[in-house]
Order: sequence, then C-alpha cells, then structure tokens
Amino acid sequence: MTTENTPDSIYAAPAKWVASGTGAQGNLFLTGRAGTGKTTMLRKFLAGAGEKAIVLAPTGVAAMNAGGQTIHSFFKFPPRLIEPTDIKRLRSTRLVKAIDTMIIDEISMVRSDMLDAIDKSLK
Repeated sequence: MTTENTPDSIYAAPAKWVASGTGAQGNLFLTGRAGTGKTTMLRKFLAGAGEKAIVLAPTGVAAMNAGGQTIHSFFKFPPRLIEPTDIKRLRSTRLVKAIDTMIIDEISMVRSDMLDAIDKSLK
C-alpha cells in the first residue's frame, strides 16, 4: 500500500495520530508562514474530530478566525496578568472531561502567565 501526498491525506495525518492513541497526552506543534495551509489543516482536523476537540486562541479575532473561543472565556481568566488566585481547577468539570483535544491557535501570542494558568487549571 502506498501513501499518497494528496492534500486530504496530509490534512488527515494529525487526526489519525490523535485517534490512534499515539497522540494521547502528547503535543503537536504546527507552524508555517502565512498561506502555507495551517488554517486549512485546522479545519480538516476539526471536521474529523467532531465535538471532542476545542479551539482556543488568545484574542477574539484569532478565536473567530479559528472557529473557537478565547482562552480567557474558556478558563474564565480575567483580562489582565493572571494571579494564582485567578486559577480554578477545571479537570473534573464535565466540559473538560468531554474533550480529548485542545487546540491553541496563535500560540506565539500567549503570554507565559497564561500558559502556566492553563497548565494549573487542567491538573
């Protein structure tokens, strides 16, 4: 069996990786210049992931473009530097248990305090 490098097979690769269980508890970092297909890859992945994936972004515009919501709204973070007292554990909530994939679009725009808060919220 040969693997074709068609757009659909390339776009399906991350979804297959996650579905196989190999991607469980792992990370996938997708990067590229403007116009290289990152958003197309994201949309194809989401089409196959169904409701078990959530898309988050650091700004409202990025969230709208990615078809998701802001990190602040999902985690209920205040619109300022995040203090330890702002962090609520979400690991046991029904919503967090229902998702198996969290996509953070425009990750380079996420501040370090927010990444720390996301990590602590999910532990």
